Formats: sequence, structure tokens, C-alpha cells
Amino acid sequence: MHADSNVQRSDILATRTRQYATLGRMDESIVAAIQGLALLNIEFTDQPTLADIDAERKLVEENLAGRSIASLVDEPTVQDPAILIAMRLLMEIFPAAFLSGVGNLFPYLVIKSVNLSLRHGNCPESAFNYAAYGMLLCGELDEPALGYQYGKVGLAINERLDDLTLRSRVIYVYAMFVHHWSNHWTTLTPLFLKGIEAGYQSGDLLYLAYSAQDCVIWDPTLDIETAERLHSENMEIVRECAYQDSLDSGTLFLQLQRNLLGKTHAETSLSDSQFDSQKCFDGMQQRQFMTGIANHNIYNAEACFLYGDYDRALQFIHAQDPLIKSAMSLPQLTRYYLVANLTLTHHYPDMSLDEQPRVLARLYRDLARMTRWADNCEDNFRHLQYLMTAELERIKGHFDLALQHYNAAIEAAKKSGFLHDEATACERAACHLLAQGQKKSAEGYLRAAHRIYERWGAKAKVKWLLKEYPILQELTGQAFHSTKETDISNLDLASVMKASREISGEIVLDRLLQKTMSILLENSSAQWGCLVVRREDNFIVEAVKLPETGLPTVDVPEHMYLPTSNGSRLPLPIALINKIFFSGEALVLHEAALEGEFSRDPYIIAQRARSVLCVPIKRERFEGVLYLENNLTSGVFTEDRVEIIRLLAAQASVAIENARLYEQVQEYSHTLEAKVAKRTARLEELNEELQNLADRDGLTDVANRRRGDAYLQEVWLRLRREEQPLTVIMLDVDYFKAYNDNYGHQAGDDCLIKVAAIVQSQLNRVGDLIARYGGEEFILILPNTDCHGAERLGEGVCSAVASLAIEHKFSSASDVVTISAGSATVVPVQNTTVTIEQLVRQADIALYKAKQQGRNQVQVTTEAVFADNEMKSKVSSPR
Repeated sequence: MHADSNVQRSDILATRTRQYATLGRMDESIVAAIQGLALLNIEFTDQPTLADIDAERKLVEENLAGRSIASLVDEPTVQDPAILIAMRLLMEIFPAAFLSGVGNLFPYLVIKSVNLSLRHGNCPESAFNYAAYGMLLCGELDEPALGYQYGKVGLAINERLDDLTLRSRVIYVYAMFVHHWSNHWTTLTPLFLKGIEAGYQSGDLLYLAYSAQDCVIWDPTLDIETAERLHSENMEIVRECAYQDSLDSGTLFLQLQRNLLGKTHAETSLSDSQFDSQKCFDGMQQRQFMTGIANHNIYNAEACFLYGDYDRALQFIHAQDPLIKSAMSLPQLTRYYLVANLTLTHHYPDMSLDEQPRVLARLYRDLARMTRWADNCEDNFRHLQYLMTAELERIKGHFDLALQHYNAAIEAAKKSGFLHDEATACERAACHLLAQGQKKSAEGYLRAAHRIYERWGAKAKVKWLLKEYPILQELTGQAFHSTKETDISNLDLASVMKASREISGEIVLDRLLQKTMSILLENSSAQWGCLVVRREDNFIVEAVKLPETGLPTVDVPEHMYLPTSNGSRLPLPIALINKIFFSGEALVLHEAALEGEFSRDPYIIAQRARSVLCVPIKRERFEGVLYLENNLTSGVFTEDRVEIIRLLAAQASVAIENARLYEQVQEYSHTLEAKVAKRTARLEELNEELQNLADRDGLTDVANRRRGDAYLQEVWLRLRREEQPLTVIMLDVDYFKAYNDNYGHQAGDDCLIKVAAIVQSQLNRVGDLIARYGGEEFILILPNTDCHGAERLGEGVCSAVASLAIEHKFSSASDVVTISAGSATVVPVQNTTVTIEQLVRQADIALYKAKQQGRNQVQVTTEAVFADNEMKSKVSSPR
């Protein structure tokens, strides 16, 4: 009877835990759950350590016992009522533990719940447990692919048990914390709608509110006005649920949307007449609603960065840094890492020399994380990886490489439908070019950013761009862009249809190109024109129709000449043509030499160009620009004529693509070997790129062991021919396990990154190499270095690492992080008995001696160890 009484008391405490969480009384919710678990004799600590979490994680593998994750759906149901209530208690503490950000409690309780399900079978709470474990894997444990498997199991168990009571919370946890790491963000809204429906049916007001607050806000393809309207409607559901945390969190995002629409008090403010951002923040602080505070920091940082208040953006980033766990697995986390990257790289040039290495290490660490996410889900994260990479290349002074990555980010964001990020990448590329003094090149990116922000509906941002970049007003005011449709009845349809039939009737490419140019000139009143196509990122004039007298000789720079298909060269306004390729919009200049953005173009000045028309032509396998010019009269290209040319150009693009395909079929039998060779060469290039990736350590960005072993073999063979000395230094971070256990894995990773970077900086010769050998162990390969040089370098490396002053209270060698090192030197000689393996082993033995003798030192192996008289005279050669 006593056991039954405890079960009943625990059941009551489970209900109380849920009530406290709904009321926002998080601390009381946690206390009630722990009391209930104690009554059921379930071991549970309210102050779990990292060791407790690691122990539970190891039990997951043991309890899985070789079963596939997908097979967990078919496990038998739990029969023990005490276990059922224990699982319910752990589930009810979930929101309190996560939202309050209390220490290590959240990961501990989630893994504890999973182990109960793995040992005892399935119940309705098991669905939630596995979804929550998926959340943990996608977040703190950074294993999104594995987390996705567990998250899907949670959904499947809920469906299998036909459990409506917990359906809303299972769907929400899966959608908000798991699904979006492996699927495009546009697929989130249908899941949240199901969560809303289930919340109404089950009466689960807490997760009904959660599902409503996040239902539409993550769809990147929605324009802001539509998203704000739908989100406002959903926030009415949240108000009906009377859950303040959800109301604050959802309203903060709503205010960010209203900010972009220009409806808040100021550019960088989230407040308006009905919402006080500071009052909201104060309330969240009082309730210790840490996830809400994290949202406040992230949204404000983004707003400040959008409008150029980089100092305040940095303040919000620094405020969010210690709260990273409170945003674990949330979509907001990607915004945090992006805005942090953009903000820190903006401030980087002005940082102190002491601060820059720390910030750079963080930026590379954040980029590595984004790259892992992109490898798991290209659609959501690849464009962010490219943009973050561009910013890093920019601050390193690799300007061309930075621009390449900006372009890659733009294309990837466009492909995935992330309008906001596409616009941001265009704007950042423009800023990069303006900083290099390349105003003309920047204009295309600025206009693209302006156009995309406008299409997205970010009215305040568009207004800010026009104010910040006056050149945009000039660009929009002095050139007519052909974007609106013209009434077809105004056109000479008979002429258009005749020209269209003539273009469509030709299949031989050369004849088609010449006929197309003649028809286009006839219908446009141009003096002359040409078709410029892009082939493998190079421009070539595919077809040209010159005036009878030919073009006058013009004095323009060499780079303004484009090659033609017949081997000659033609001067053209390259900047104008490049802009049309980039923007994808037709452009008309009515008096090119006197007004507009290209009036100072060397070609336009030399040619005294008057009427100019540029029209893009794009198909799946073909991309070109039609350039038409008339230097006799201004304003030749009226709207009607432009529309005719657009129609005919579209028809020509189809015909050209068909003619190209026909030509390819005709040539296929004659060019098969050449194509195979070309594809083989491309495959070899890709293999070389993959090889480079395979040779780097993903954490520290130095060579990995595989590359280290291969390089050691290479230099061994070379120095054997030259009979020159080779030194190997093995080094190890002292008491690294104690550092990792006490400061955490993230700090451990940061430590290894800094150590690798400082050691790399000590290697001043091109031939010297550092490789990560495993864990905290590194190897230095030093060709043409004797034992004396090895000792000097080893001591320098030890001192450099100690100078980092990374706190390590758990080391017996020092109160900061140090290393121990052991070196061995040999001259590889033909027929010697010494091998590479023996050289490395002797260095390892020397490392062991350094550790025995107190660590934080270098031990050098002398030549006598190798007992080879023939090489003794060589080993002491100068470094």
C-alpha cells in the first residue's frame, strides 16, 4: 500500500510540475519533479555534472544493445506504473529545464528519459523522450543526422500509440528543434499547423501556444508583409493561451518584422506604441526566461547590424555569448552565428593585437560549425557558410577569394529561396568592393541588394540603403529599366510573328545567329549589335552585325576588348554587359554619353554612344546578353521597341539552345574521346580538391595525421637523396583530459585551436609542417633541421604555448595550459637500419621522458640513440 501511495503522490506532483511550467514558475516546476522522482526511487540529481551526463550517454549505447534506431518504434509498451509516472515527470520538467537554462539539468534529464525508454519499452512519453533526445543531438551534441533519426522515431511512436494527449508537444519539439536541421525551412509551417490542431484537440495550451508563436516565422520565401500578417493572427492564439513566455517570445519576432516594415519607433528599435522592448526584457529577466532573453539579444543584434549600428550589434552578441545553451537547436541559433560573424568581422580590423587571435579562432570555430550543418542540409546552410567564409577571406586580405565566396553565397541563397540572406550577401559584396575603391563594380551588387530587399518587403531597410548609398538614387533615377509589361496590342504583331517564324525555322547555329542579329536590328532601329555569351565564366562575342562602314577605331583599355567567334576582337562597355549578366534585367540608356551610371565608361566616351539597349537572354544551357547601339539619335529604344526585342530575344534563346543541342548531337561521335578526356581532367581536379579537404584536421585546420604520415614519407625520401638531417617533434598538451573534463568540451576544442595556431606561427620555413596526430597530440616535421635546431624550436614552442596564458587550474605543471615535447633527429641514408617508424618512436620516447621529468619542457634525443656512425657527422649540420 505504501508503494501505491508513493505512486499516487508522484502522479499528483507530475500534474503540479506541468501547472507550474504553464504559469512560468520554472524553479518550482523543477523542484516538484525532483520530489516526485525521489518518491519512485529514481536516482536523479538536481546538480548534474558533465561526468553524470557522459555516464548517461554511454548507457544509451549499452541500452540500445545493437538495435537499429528505427526499430525502437516496434518495442513493447511499458507496464510498470511507477516507470510510466517517472517518464511523465521527466517530460513535464522539460520546458522548465530548457527555458530557465539551469546548468547541465536539461541534457541530463533528456538522456535519463531515453535510457528509461530503452530499458523498459514504449509509452506515450517515450515519443517525447526520443524527440527531445533528437533535439539534444541536433544542438549541444552537434550530431544533427543522428538527432533526425531519433526525432522521426518520436513522431512514429506517437502515431503508433495514437496518442493525442502528447501529440502537440511531440510535433513541436520535433519541428522546432530537429526537423529544420535536415529539411528546408519551408516545410516547418505544415508541422506547426498540425501541432496547433493537436493542441486544440488535447487542451495542451502550453504547446498550442508554442506552435502558434513559431508557425509561419521561419518560412524564408514569405514576403515580410504577408509573414507579419499571418504571425499577428497566430499571436492571438498565444494570447488566448495566456502563457506569458510564449507571448513575449513571439511578440519579439513580430516586432522585428514590424521594424523591417518601418513600423517601430526607430531603425534599431523593436518598440512601438503598443510594445516596450525594455519592459519585456525586464519581465523576462525577473522570470528568468533565458530563451526569451536569448531571442531579445539575437533579434536586436540583427536589427542593429541591418541599419549599420555595429557597436550596439556587438553589445548584443556579447550579451548572447554566455546564453548559447538557451538557444540550443533553435532556428534562431543560425541567425546568431551569422550576425556574430558579420559583426565581429566588421570590428576585426580595429581590434587590439591581443584580441584578434581569440576572435579569429572563434570565427573559424563558428565557420566549422556552419560547414557541418551545411554538409547535413545544403538548402538551409550552404549559403551562410559561403557568406561567413567570404567575410573571413576579406579580413585576411584575400579580396578576390572573398568576392568569389560572396557570389557563391548569393547564388546558393537564391537557389534555396532565402531572400533575406541573398540580399545581405549582395550588400556585403558591395561594401567589400567599395572598400577597395571599385565603385563601378559595387553598383551592380548594390542595385541587386536594393531590388531583393524591396521584393522581400523590407521597407525600412530599402529606405536606409538609399540614405546610406546615394549612388542608388542616381542609378534608379537616370536609367529606365524595362521591367513592366507592355500591352501587346500596341506592338506590330504581324512583324513580330513573321520574325519569330524566321528565327524558329533555322536549325544550323551559324546561320541562325546571323539571321537573328539581322532581324533584331531591323526591329529595333539599332545601327549595330552583337550577342555576348558566357562560357565557363568568360565572355565571348558569339555573333555581331556591324554597320556597313564598320565601327570607328576607338581608344579604350585592352581589357575592354572581347574575343569574337571568328578570332577577332571587339571593343564593348564591359561594365555595362557584366551588370546585365548579374542583374538579369534589360537596361535602356537614352543618352549614354551624357547621363546615367555609364556616362564615364571609357567605351561610351570614346564611341560617343547615344542610344544603348542591353537585354539578357537566359536558358538552362545558354546565357547571353544582346547589346544594341545607335549613335545617330537619342531615345531610339522606346518602350514598344524594347518589348519587341524582349519577345524576339526570348524566341531566339530557345532557337539557339535547340541549335546548340543539334550541333552537339552532330559532333558527338567525333568528339567523344575529347569529352571523356575533359571529364576525366575535371574528375582529377575534383579529386585533388577532395584530397586537400581530406588532408586537413576539421577542428584545428592544420594537417591531419594522414597528411602528416604522407609528408613524412616524402621528406624522408628527399633527404635520403640529399643526405640532410630530418627532425620529428612529438608534443602533447599537458593534463588535457583534466582540462576537458573540468572546463568542458567546447573549451577543450578552443584550447586545441589556439595551441595549433600558436605552434604553426613558430614554424617559419615553408618545408616545416605541423599535423594533429590524435586527440591533444601533434607532430612537427622539420626537414633540414639538426638536433640543436630542434631543441631551440621546441623550447620556443613551449614558451609560446605558455604565453597564451590559457587558465588551467587542474594542471600539476602550471596554472596555465602548457605542452611537453620530445624530438628525435636522423639523417636518412641508403642502406641504414633506421626507419621512419623508429624516428617517430624515439620522438615519442623523448616526449614520455619530458612528462616523467615534470612536463612543460622539451627532451631531445641525441644522435647516439640511432647508433649509426655513418650519419653522426651529418646530424649536427646547421639548421
